[in-house]
Amino acid sequence: MKSPENLRQRLLRDLKSAHDGLDGLVSRFDLGENGGLKAFLLMHEAALKNIPMTHLSSASATAIGDLLQRARLDLATLGVRPMVLDRPLNRNIQPLAVDYVIGGSRLGAEVLKRRWQASATARSGSGTAYMNAPRHLDAWRSFCEHALTLAADTPYADNVVRDAADIFALFMTSAEKAHQETPQHV
Repeated sequence: MKSPENLRQRLLRDLKSAHDGLDGLVSRFDLGENGGLKAFLLMHEAALKNIPMTHLSSASATAIGDLLQRARLDLATLGVRPMVLDRPLNRNIQPLAVDYVIGGSRLGAEVLKRRWQASATARSGSGTAYMNAPRHLDAWRSFCEHALTLAADTPYADNVVRDAADIFALFMTSAEKAHQETPQHV
């Protein structure tokens, strides 16, 4: 007999296309070129500042605060003004949804960091604050601890999936706008 699906499994299944879509957009940013790095930093700064900070886990709040500060520092160093998104998230979201998206994004950060480290942009010192951020894996650990114990077919699970999808959409909107603002370099 197959065990019932947990919330982590449902998120992975239901949001696979959103995750793949965001990965595809992010992979268009050439971190080896200043324009691609600028777009990457613009995307993160715009999305992170639009995640409501109320009721977050301490791990996600710490990660978002740190990453936002680092993205802003790198953008200022590069002389780039932050973007404004037309439709930010203007509601409270489930903390577990934030842990899923932010914690999961930090798992993939090492791949991007290695790509950046091998580039001329890294050697020139561009992007060092953001790209050298701590991994912030506490958000992912917190997510896994909770989601593995939660049923996938509850109203709470529905809300977490909806909110995680909205966070993915926020990052996708931010990535698309960053790409539009720096298309010749991406």
